[in-house]
Amino acid sequence: MPGFPVLQPPTPHQPVGTDPSHPELDPHLLLGYDPLGTVGEMVQLPCQTTLHKVCSSQYVELWHFTAEGMAAGFRKGANISDAGKRLMDQLGTELELPKAVIPDECMPFQAYFHASRKHVDTIRHVARQQIDPTKRTLLMNEAAIWTQAYENITSRVGSWAMTAKYSALLRHYYYSCTIGMARPNPSLWQARLWEHVIAIRQGNLWEGTLPYEPIFGLPGSAPPQPHPTPLPTYNPAPVYAPTLAHAPTPPYHPAYGHASGSSRGASRPPARGQQKGAGRPFRPSPHGGSRNAMGACFICGRTQSEFPHDVQTCTTPPAIAYRDEYNHLLRTSDNSSIWRTTLNSVDLLIKLRPELANARRPLNPDGFDRVLRSLNLMDDYGDLVEGFRGGFDFGIPPIQETRTPPNQISATENMEVLDQIAAKELEKGRWAGPYSREEIEKEIGPFQSSPMGLIPKPNGDWRLVQDLSYPRNGSYLSINSYIVADEYLTTWDDVTTVFVVLLELSRKVQGATFDAMEAFRGILALASQLPGLILQLREGVLYYDFFLPFGLASATGVWGRVADCVKAIITTKLLRRVRIFRWVDDFLVVRLDPSVQTNDIIAATEGLDFPWNPAKTTDFRPDPKYVGWVFRVAERKVVLPRDKAEKYGQRALILKQKDRIKLSEVLQLHGSLQHVAFVARDLRPFLAELGRFAASWPENQPFRTRSIPPEVKKECNHWVVHLAQIPFGVIACYKLGRSRNKQINTVLKRVVDLERDFKVRLDIAYIEIDSNPADGPSRGVLPTGPRLPNFKIPPPLAPYLHAVPLD
Repeated sequence: MPGFPVLQPPTPHQPVGTDPSHPELDPHLLLGYDPLGTVGEMVQLPCQTTLHKVCSSQYVELWHFTAEGMAAGFRKGANISDAGKRLMDQLGTELELPKAVIPDECMPFQAYFHASRKHVDTIRHVARQQIDPTKRTLLMNEAAIWTQAYENITSRVGSWAMTAKYSALLRHYYYSCTIGMARPNPSLWQARLWEHVIAIRQGNLWEGTLPYEPIFGLPGSAPPQPHPTPLPTYNPAPVYAPTLAHAPTPPYHPAYGHASGSSRGASRPPARGQQKGAGRPFRPSPHGGSRNAMGACFICGRTQSEFPHDVQTCTTPPAIAYRDEYNHLLRTSDNSSIWRTTLNSVDLLIKLRPELANARRPLNPDGFDRVLRSLNLMDDYGDLVEGFRGGFDFGIPPIQETRTPPNQISATENMEVLDQIAAKELEKGRWAGPYSREEIEKEIGPFQSSPMGLIPKPNGDWRLVQDLSYPRNGSYLSINSYIVADEYLTTWDDVTTVFVVLLELSRKVQGATFDAMEAFRGILALASQLPGLILQLREGVLYYDFFLPFGLASATGVWGRVADCVKAIITTKLLRRVRIFRWVDDFLVVRLDPSVQTNDIIAATEGLDFPWNPAKTTDFRPDPKYVGWVFRVAERKVVLPRDKAEKYGQRALILKQKDRIKLSEVLQLHGSLQHVAFVARDLRPFLAELGRFAASWPENQPFRTRSIPPEVKKECNHWVVHLAQIPFGVIACYKLGRSRNKQINTVLKRVVDLERDFKVRLDIAYIEIDSNPADGPSRGVLPTGPRLPNFKIPPPLAPYLHAVPLD
């Protein structure tokens, strides 16, 4: 009949249960998707750990919702094995996120604006995934209330630095309270929090966490001042957050507490430790709370010790100031100090050593800035540019008390060597000095030096070492104890990584090796880090060290980011015609295009002033040497160089022939043999006794000599024999291959002997007794049920079988 559509049967792609002729079938109960659902707006989400915490309504710093924070979360997850990822899913909210580079109270307005909206979008996304309607409603209400709260905060007129501190306290307190009536309404103005912000700003303390005073924990004890905007509530209907392409400017720009400029782009916050402003907080150490920086009233300039008062009651006229020859800020009326401005590292170095004003330093910031922008890599490495210009944050907090421990005996007994090293460092423009304690404290305040020592090199030279982990007895905290190395993530391309890639590439590819010269010593320190880098050559003779020291816990991570940036630049410039691997300052470049030459690699870093070492550059060849191994790509083999094999074999022979030995010799041999065992899987079980011997050494007697057990000498003899059998090793990825359990290790030794004799590889896995089908028959308990019939092995096959079962 015209005008009435005829009911058609379901099409081949129409799911069962959606036929409109069967209204009694509820499609939502039968389908795993929404029949009318379409893909909405594409939103970048943070890592799974962040989503777990948001789903549980836990505290997550806003930095984790910035582009940098989300990338850090995914980088941390990328380094976890499959088994670790399964464990992550089980642990859920108990996992730790990477350390926030920028705390909430230090976020520039623009970064805060985008991060807060990303936080709300994430809450809404997680809410939509919930099956439980109660939890979905709770999360939607949380998203709605924080939408209003963030709107109130970003639209408030006044100092952004103080508003950001208020927001940080509000978020921290809200998520510290139990879900329910204990939580305050963040969209209402919390007067008590604001009073606390004023008190903190008055003393310039910036502690970063809200003290848990009883009055804050009682709902209603401090009546909030309602905001004129009505309280939003959640409607179960779909909620879609408006998207804003650009953040508005701060309502009160002159009072902006932190620099909003960024090297990565408009929405990228500056790297941690590079914000301007004296009130910046710093990360608390793993051993206790954060330290406080001394400050003054921002109206009159007087400190609490000079005149205790509140900023709201300050009646002194605003200070009119000028700077003296030390760049200190002085009050015009009475020439008293208002604030001491700390120069950045470059300015301070030039002030102390004017002859370096026109000196050229490695790692040209303008060159990196230009190249990163041209290659569209600013989002990944733009934060490094400010580090090249003004210095990098190594994680050293402000020092409250000056400490100058004595140097090690190796240094005090070789003072002429120390003086020579100091002269070289001064000549290279990396040190400044000598100065007295008073002169350094006048410039940078309290400082802490670390004991220096000297280690002889095989060529007769000496290597300077700083014990930045001193003291170890807890009398006071060492510099390294403040640093969390996990904050400084970088890539490590070990032998296993190279194995996997080379197996996927052609046998005809070739590799070249490059080396960065004094890599760590080209990384400039941020001015705030200098109090932890002071050196004491002798009593009362002190030097500034302006560059990254080798013994710092964060050293490999700080340098690693720079090296990763150079890898990305070379790979992008050469249109991905190469694969680059790096271990500390060693680079292996595998060319996928035969036309690529070593000069092309160097030319790709032109303008960066990257410190390549020409003496250690090798041309492309089919057997490149990397991390102490020669990779014979065409043969799919990796070979220990003959000279290293002889050196390691000689060390094992010396230990075998000795009766007593020191711990340092044991550790040296163990490290050398571990290097070999990483590839030579058949030798791994023969490290167990040596490792057990080293681990049993008394902790408080490192210099004591001990008798060598017979089992250790037997293992050393095995190494002496096998290190003479070069080459060995096949490119593959291996399991641990050894155990501290003697019985298990004995089995492993027999297994690797079989592998070597029959040129096969056996994958070994531990199986619980209850799950092992061979456990019963091995004890004479045969399984029930039908059995396979016995048969005789044909005589022609018998010689090729290792064992022939008898009837």
